[in-house]
Amino acid sequence: MNADTYRDAFQIMLKQGKTPYEALQQFDRDRLNYALRQGIREEDVREAGSLFSLCVAAAIEEQDEKDMEQAIALWLAGWTSETPSPTQERVMSWYWRRPSRRKGKPGRLFLSTNQAFNAMMKEGQ
Repeated sequence: MNADTYRDAFQIMLKQGKTPYEALQQFDRDRLNYALRQGIREEDVREAGSLFSLCVAAAIEEQDEKDMEQAIALWLAGWTSETPSPTQERVMSWYWRRPSRRKGKPGRLFLSTNQAFNAMMKEGQ
């Protein structure tokens, strides 16, 4: 299959109600990557409906899902989240505070979900 065929199949699956990540999972990643490298043009990078932009949307969705799994683990361990700004909605960019070790003091601040999750895992929580 070439890049246009993958793009058309991708768009059909999106019209059927699949998310970009669910649609991406239907393809063999190696073959898709090969077709993407062979068929990519400079204008495809900017075009909203191109195979490249569809793959980027799927990759973002996949990463957001992993970040949300880390966020849930942090919440369950007693950590609190803060958004750095109202426009920053991506889970990976949230600030996190570890539970305080001393009474009356705020817990240590971490500047990303991944950084906080790694610290939590290192501490053995």
